[in-house]
Amino acid sequence: MSLWTIAWKYLCGRRLASALTAISVALGVSLILATFLLTRGIRAGFIAGTTDYSLIVGAKSSPTQLVLGTIFRLDVATPNIPYTVYEQLHDDARVERAVPVALGDAYQGFRYVGTTTDYFAAAPWRRKTFSVATGRFWDNDPPGQPSYAAVLGAEVAQRTGLQIGDAFYEGEEMAEHPLKAVGILRPTHSADDRTIFFSLASYWDMNEVARAMAVKPLTTVLVRPKRLSDLPHLHREFNVNPETQAALPSAVLLTIFNLLGVAEQVLRFVLGTVVLVVLLYMFVALYSAMLERRREIATMRALGARRITVLVIVLLEACLITLIGGIVGLLGGHGVAVLGAHLLSQRGGLALAPFTVSTVHPLVLVGVTLLGACAGLLPACLWLVMGTLSAYSDEVPRLTFAQLVDSIKANLELTQKVKSYNGKEVEIQGFIIPAGPPDLSFFLLSRVSAIGNYCCELSTGQDETVYVYTAKGVQLFYDPLRVYKVRGLFEAGAHTDPANGMSLFRLRQAHVEEAVGAKIMKIEDTPASAR
Repeated sequence: MSLWTIAWKYLCGRRLASALTAISVALGVSLILATFLLTRGIRAGFIAGTTDYSLIVGAKSSPTQLVLGTIFRLDVATPNIPYTVYEQLHDDARVERAVPVALGDAYQGFRYVGTTTDYFAAAPWRRKTFSVATGRFWDNDPPGQPSYAAVLGAEVAQRTGLQIGDAFYEGEEMAEHPLKAVGILRPTHSADDRTIFFSLASYWDMNEVARAMAVKPLTTVLVRPKRLSDLPHLHREFNVNPETQAALPSAVLLTIFNLLGVAEQVLRFVLGTVVLVVLLYMFVALYSAMLERRREIATMRALGARRITVLVIVLLEACLITLIGGIVGLLGGHGVAVLGAHLLSQRGGLALAPFTVSTVHPLVLVGVTLLGACAGLLPACLWLVMGTLSAYSDEVPRLTFAQLVDSIKANLELTQKVKSYNGKEVEIQGFIIPAGPPDLSFFLLSRVSAIGNYCCELSTGQDETVYVYTAKGVQLFYDPLRVYKVRGLFEAGAHTDPANGMSLFRLRQAHVEEAVGAKIMKIEDTPASAR
């Protein structure tokens, strides 16, 4: 009889105790896996929703309200802005694409959105692609000639039962302006699945106030600049305007993620406590089983079994319990995560992509089995944690923005002196402009902050930005009043990135830390000749 068979028979001989122990392991694994899947899904959903457009222009309000209301439909709509704001951005040579958005009422809880077909247009930098499962997109109606053609999100069609050709409206006051479904989108796993889209002409004609206005209203404008280095200038221009504000979606999400970081730390503590309780429960259960089997163990020893044999049987028993509990926990964790994602989609508007099997799952099983083996050891195992610290050398050369600006010659050519730093590690200090994902794996570095302050040096020429690609996501609190020092491999020369556009200076594999004590100068304190 093999040791595995003996361990299995021991488990079957204590069915109730073994089942309770496996259930405790399954509950712990389910809680941990569901938390991991939902946290990762929420972050991925937020990142996917905010990285297509680098700027959102709307009326004066909270930037958080502007971003959450426009992209995720999680908040009430901000006040309106005139249509001329969109026309100004559309004609701006620095803007690659500007998309007008008008948020309206709702049909059975699904938000109306008036926009143009540019909202669905494909581009190399877009994370989402739109296509219709059935029907078609509407045509851009000229003002005063609304077609009331509507394209339904995938969940809207599923939940309301609307089909192509159906007319619908919400409330008796809208009976004179019914919408007609002409298309149903394929699932995008975003808030767009819970949205009803139609043309701006239809939106304005449905609204009694908008019909009487000479300059038609909008809620926001989504903006994608041709060069991310133009983003700080556009951001400042529309924030200075007393009637508009410009919000950086990545900056808003950084603030949200930083606030949620405290809750995540508490959650990690709770999950760690759950793991500890499960391990203690297993330890007590296995120790009790050994006490109950003292006579059997003594008989085995009398028949010639070695101590190591008895120890291996206990470890195999612990591994079997945790393996069974781990498999059940994986299934339960996915079930809880799917339920949580469904509730979040219904109540919050943030839709999560389907959860798929990944390398995490076998790692969870292996980890749970190893922890079970550790819990089966008598006496307790010794845990050693080793870490490595890395430090930078003080000999890394430091470049200033003045040096970078002075190195630019005609036709975007650069001096040989600045090119000599190519491939070398350098340090540059400046303000972070979050123009990429909220984990700051990519951002802009500038000597001018988003609110117009200078750092480290006075401006002696044009403003330039450095494109920074970090070695991994950066964990820091975004603050436009803090100066950071960034070290990484320097690249100089014109380069066009498909996602981020053309740049002259880049830092790869960068590391970021706060430049404590760095000098910050307010723009009003700088001499006029230095600006």
